This record gives sequence, structure tokens and C-alpha cells, in this order.
Amino acid sequence: MESKKIILSALAATVALSFTACGGSSSSTPAVDTCVGSITASGTQYLGKDEYVMSGCLDDSTVLTLDAANIYAIKGEVSIKNATLTIPQGTTLFGQTGQSYLAIDQGAKIIAEGTETNPIVFTSLNDVDGTPSPATAQGEWGGLSIFGYAEGNKGLETYEAGDHTFGCDLGGAFSASQGGTVTCNDADNSGTLEYVVIKHSGFEVETDKELNGLSLGGVGSGTTIDHVAVIGSLDDGIEVWGGKVNMTNLYIYNNADDSLDWDHGWTGSATNVYVEQVNVDGTGSRGFETDNNGGSTTKEVAQPISNPTIDKFTIITAVAGGQGVVHREGTAGQLSNGIIITKNDGKANIEIRSANTVTNGLAYSGAMVLSQDAGLYYKGAAENLTDSIFGDVTDAEVQAIVEGATVVTGPLDTLSNLKTGNPTVGSDALTMPAWAL
Repeated sequence: MESKKIILSALAATVALSFTACGGSSSSTPAVDTCVGSITASGTQYLGKDEYVMSGCLDDSTVLTLDAANIYAIKGEVSIKNATLTIPQGTTLFGQTGQSYLAIDQGAKIIAEGTETNPIVFTSLNDVDGTPSPATAQGEWGGLSIFGYAEGNKGLETYEAGDHTFGCDLGGAFSASQGGTVTCNDADNSGTLEYVVIKHSGFEVETDKELNGLSLGGVGSGTTIDHVAVIGSLDDGIEVWGGKVNMTNLYIYNNADDSLDWDHGWTGSATNVYVEQVNVDGTGSRGFETDNNGGSTTKEVAQPISNPTIDKFTIITAVAGGQGVVHREGTAGQLSNGIIITKNDGKANIEIRSANTVTNGLAYSGAMVLSQDAGLYYKGAAENLTDSIFGDVTDAEVQAIVEGATVVTGPLDTLSNLKTGNPTVGSDALTMPAWAL
């Protein structure tokens, strides 16, 4: 996100608590209020299936294994607390209202294991009530949010909606309601998402708080995210705050803001990523928007520095308002084997905005195919100057970052030509797969 991000540090509190160092194998569970919620039949049918309404806070006091023979409405904010939500292949869940979203809190898990022929679908009411939403529809419900105990560089954070925390204690004082010291566990397991489709999300669930299709806060390396499609978010497709989550086979289509956005010390990976923009909001809509921590030169070098490994990716931007990759706020990253097609002549394929990003370890390698319609980088545009406040990035410094890659530019009339003779470039699939549509 751009200025719409409202991720707040949890250090603005009144009770000083003892410090517990990160890196441990266990995690402390934050205190929670009484968990009250239900999954109940409504007597209504959608898509020929009986509707069950999920509401409130759900824990092991409720049966949390869903049935694909039913369809499930997410009513308002639904939180899974210290329990496992199991969703079988072929299950459909939908946001009953715009403000609806599903949160998997610290200490809880989601096991959503679809298949290529029978994926799990999270979508909107409009998509199941007899007037299906087109693929271009955006912002009809909130989205799916998952929170874990893995380390980020802002300590224990508070999500932008509801009362959800993620990450772990890096020292300082915060509210007793958050349960005190929370130990980091970089190998934390928040469950599994396989063959999961998230459609028409990103509604403004609270004032100035638009959610993403998939939000990942402090998610650990024990979590599995594979074959996930995010289609039509009004905000970001996938946003990652800290943690070590590794993701494979991501399909991110028609998201109005950024398709993949990382912040606050993410050190995991994403392999085989396909991004295509269609309708963007024009406020800075990037294929990848990448950050460490912002607001000062000190924060831009906060540890751990965002340094994910991104291998085999394809980005196709919108004609107006879209941009390929923007590196800001001190982020590092190891990017290899990519295709970036920037259709917007006023935007670069790759832009680097922070002097700290130059020194923090950003690097490109492998093969890179770039559209000839836009440059490798640019300096001096009005948008660039307003964001780049911590030192000038020279052309030579940018060239040094990409010198490890074999950069090819040329006519890009058809996507199929890009893979001819070089199957290592770009994502394995250059179109949206059938299971994701």
C-alpha cells in the first residue's frame, strides 16, 4: 500500500514488560477476550448449497472442520483463536458484507487444501447470489488475514483492522491486553493454503483501512502457501509484514494497488509468481512494492532487513497508472529470472528510491527480460522526487545492482515468445490457470 497503510507498532502502551529475546522455538499466546462465535445454518441456499454463517470469535468450542457440501458466509470480522480451521477441497466461502473478513490469529491455523480440479474459493456475496461478479470486480468484501509469531523489525505489531497482533516482542512496553512478552518463532506454522482462490476483496472495512486479498503478518517458515490466486482486490493482492514465509506458484491478477507488497523485515521467498494488472487506482500501483521500514534513515536499516528471495516471476503492468517493481525504504532482496512488461510509458520497469536500498543488499541475477517501452530505471520524475528523501541514488549504483543479471530488451509482441529457448525466465505459467478463474 501507499499512504493507506495503517500498520501500527504495538509499542505505544502503558505497561512496561520484560524483554524476551527472539529466535526461540516456542511462542507465548497473547491473552484474548472471551471467544464467542458460531457456525450456524441460515436456512438459505446459494449455488444449490445450504448456507452456514460464520460469525464472531471461533475456537475449539465450535466444530471447525467445514463441509464442501455446504457454503459458508463470513459475517463481519471472524477470528480463529488458538484452534485449527480445516477447509476441504471444493469449499466456497464468501464475505456476507463488505466489512467481512477472516482472520487466523497467532496460535491458530488454517488448513485449506484444495486441488487443481477442486480448489477452495473465497469470494463475495455478489459472486454467489445469482449475479456473479466479473473477473474485473474489486472490493466486495475484506479478505483473508493470517498472523504468526515470526520476527519482523517492528516488534509486536497491530493489524490495520480489528484487534489482531502479529510478530513478537523486540523489547519495550505494550498493553497488558496483548498478553505480555511474546517470544519469536521464525519456524512458526500457521497452516496450509494450497489451490486457494481469493476473489473481489479489499473492501474498506474501517475508515481508510482497505484490506488485501491475502495479508500475512509475522508468518513463519512452517507455513505452506502454494498455488494461491488473488483476483480483484481493491487494495494489494498479497502483502507480507516481516516473517519468513515461503510461497510458491502465486497468481495475482487485477489488483488495484500493489500485487505483491513486502515490509518490515520479510526474509522468506516467493517462487513462480505471475502478476497482471488490469484496473489500477493510479496512486502508485506496482507489480512489486518493496520496503524495509520507513520514516528515517535509522528505520531503513532496522534489523532484520527485508531480504526475500524472488525467483521466476512475470509482471505485466496496466497501460495507465501501473509500474513494474519499486524498491523503497531500505529494502534488500534477491531477484532472479524475471519478465517485466511495463505498458505505461511514464513508468520504469525497475525503480530504486532509497540510498539505503543500494547498500542493504538488493541484487538482480539470472535472466531478465524487460519491455523496450520503459527504461530499466529512472530518476527525476515528480513522483520519484517526492518519495526519495534519504539520499540520491545514482545511475551507476542502480546499474551495479542489476549487473548480475543478463538483461534483454526488445519487441515483446507475444508472451509466448518470451519463453522460447529460455525456460528459466519468468513464471512457469504465463497466463492465469484454469483452476484460478
